[in-house]
Amino acid sequence: TGQTLRDIEIICVDDCSTEPITEFIIERMKQDPRIKLVQNFYSQGSFHSRKNGVFTAKGQYIVSVDSDDMMLPDSIHPVYNYAVTMNADVVDYVAENRVEGDRIRRSDRRFISKDWKACKENFTNKYDLRLKYINNKLSYNIWKRMVRRSLYIKALSFMSQFAFKKKLIRTEDLFSLGSILLFTNNMYCTKFPVYAHFMFQ
Repeated sequence: TGQTLRDIEIICVDDCSTEPITEFIIERMKQDPRIKLVQNFYSQGSFHSRKNGVFTAKGQYIVSVDSDDMMLPDSIHPVYNYAVTMNADVVDYVAENRVEGDRIRRSDRRFISKDWKACKENFTNKYDLRLKYINNKLSYNIWKRMVRRSLYIKALSFMSQFAFKKKLIRTEDLFSLGSILLFTNNMYCTKFPVYAHFMFQ
């Protein structure tokens, strides 16, 4: 919500949720034609659910949002403009990391970090970028980056053979970003505040 970039798709993936989320999304779809629903026939886990969303998308760039997180208001437009201007494959942005306790109201959630695993340098040499990642010098969180869709699809198409019939959940960020960086020629660090990631106590 609260995004000024209007020409976007909002793709919701239902991985066989036990909550009445499908009905909620369908009602929202009636009000906003930008919203699309992808329903998995069986529970496939985070990696394949994200892949299904990416392959449904039509836009130039993709931003991923976990089900318990949120985008900050008016955060996508400046990142998108920057990505287009720089012809970027990947753009890293600021993601807040917050603690959510059972009795903590949304406005009272405490910060662990206001810039989670901050990106400190731009990469225009793909070999340097991969070396940083291999040596654990970069955040592996896929929700911390805007990714060119064509590159994302190429990466997932290549890596899906290794994930065939595997339900990847906790490792999917590491697996997804690693595959993306195989095909990435550049990545830019920015200080645009975009994302809020919530951790539970």
